[in-house]
Amino acid sequence: MKTVGTFESARWGSVTILRGHYGRANGPTAIQLVAEDGEPLATLSVNMYRPDCSHDSSRLPADCFYVKTWGGNEELAEEAMRSGHFVLRADLGLAHSGHVSAPAWQVTDGGAAGRAFPAVVTMHCPHRTTNACEAHARTIRALYSRVWGMGIAASTAPAGAQCDNCVNEAAAKAGAEAAS
Repeated sequence: MKTVGTFESARWGSVTILRGHYGRANGPTAIQLVAEDGEPLATLSVNMYRPDCSHDSSRLPADCFYVKTWGGNEELAEEAMRSGHFVLRADLGLAHSGHVSAPAWQVTDGGAAGRAFPAVVTMHCPHRTTNACEAHARTIRALYSRVWGMGIAASTAPAGAQCDNCVNEAAAKAGAEAAS
C-alpha cells in the first residue's frame, strides 16, 4: 500500500492514510487508516459490487472509492474528509447495499486544488466544533443568536479543512439524485 498522507484525529492522534487495491493490482481502490503506532484503525473504503449492490466499485475512476461511513467509521470519516486528501464526488452517486449507503470520494494530492469546499473558520458550538465556509459561518452565528440568544466563538480553520455543511449538502444532493 502507498501512503496518501496523514491527518490529526481528536481521538487517535496522527493517522496515516494508505492506498491499495481490492483483489488485484488494478482492482478497486482500497483505503486503510493506520494509527501512529502502526496499528490498523479502520478500513475507510468499502468494496461494492453488483448484483448485491446498486453500484460497482470496479467501475469508479481509478482514484475514487466508496466510503464506509457507518459501523464505527463515522468520526474517522469526517476527520479524513476534512484533511484535504479527499473530495466528495457527488456526481458518482451513492452506492446502496441493504440498509447502508456509501458516497464516492476521490483521493487528491491534499493540495488546494483538492479542496472542493474550503473552510475558513472553525465554529466552537456547544455540542461540537464545525469547520465552515464564510457563508455557513454567518448562518451558524445567526442561528445561535436568534434561537438561543448566544454568540459562538470561532477560530481559523486548520489548513486543508473543508466546510462540514457544504460536504453534507453535497452528499444529500447526491443521495436525492440517486433516489430519483
